[in-house]
Amino acid sequence: MKALVYNNGIQLCSTAKPRREQNESLIRVMASGLCRTDNWIAQGKIPVTNGRIIGHEFSGIIEDSNRFTKGTTVAVFPFISCGQCQSCINNNYSMCPYKKQLGWHCDGSFAQYISVPDTNIYAREMKTENDFIMYAYAEPVSASLGVLNGDIKETDKVFIWGDNRIAELTYRCLKLLKYDVSIGMQADDDCYDVVIETCNNYNDMIKCLKPGGKLIIKSRRLQDDCFSSLLAVNKSIEMKATNHYDFEYTLDLLPKLDYNDLWGKIYKMNDALKFIDSDGKESRKSFLLPWE
Repeated sequence: MKALVYNNGIQLCSTAKPRREQNESLIRVMASGLCRTDNWIAQGKIPVTNGRIIGHEFSGIIEDSNRFTKGTTVAVFPFISCGQCQSCINNNYSMCPYKKQLGWHCDGSFAQYISVPDTNIYAREMKTENDFIMYAYAEPVSASLGVLNGDIKETDKVFIWGDNRIAELTYRCLKLLKYDVSIGMQADDDCYDVVIETCNNYNDMIKCLKPGGKLIIKSRRLQDDCFSSLLAVNKSIEMKATNHYDFEYTLDLLPKLDYNDLWGKIYKMNDALKFIDSDGKESRKSFLLPWE
């Protein structure tokens, strides 16, 4: 099969089709989205083992499985929890401290086939190319909905700090759910009950919170971030870092969302090296369709 493989840089390679384990399913990948994590791996900013197939946001069709019928169309949650820690025992799988990410800790979805644990697979009806792309977009939507783990109240006045794609997606999710939400890169001081971070400028975010307000930390960055503890303490703010939201809920919400203008160019496997370089500014999500 063809795949995008990290070998001190990204290469388009021919490699063996993966063999599934007993509790896994082999999936024919139909669409896979490009994330900045994939860019960072390709640029060597996140270390991975040579020979690693990258990519983690995808949908596909069951090829071989003990649990699913061949031909079933599926979406996949790309973080594999350990199943043994206290978080997993409490069904808080996204909080598992030992979880592995497809395309980073194990082989990923920028390939024609992938084998993943059955517990990470969700059957959904997909008939068109657009359906497969939509369900390949499930992980970013789950990440955006993760702010709901910050216990936002219906009465809260919410501001999303950012002008990037994940900020816009988070805004649309909360708007769909009828929250009182605004978005931008500046706001008046002492105005908001909740501010959601999607980029830098922590001190400005704290300033626009009401005293006792909540700062929800959403994004993952490679560099350390700083903020004024004096400012935070003086306003007695609460800080909450959030992860993914329930994936089943996410999949049910997906068809109701307006996001097509957040999607960018579609690439075939022969253009995969152009695809991996296509997302540097994060303005739109690019997708790889591995089959010609």
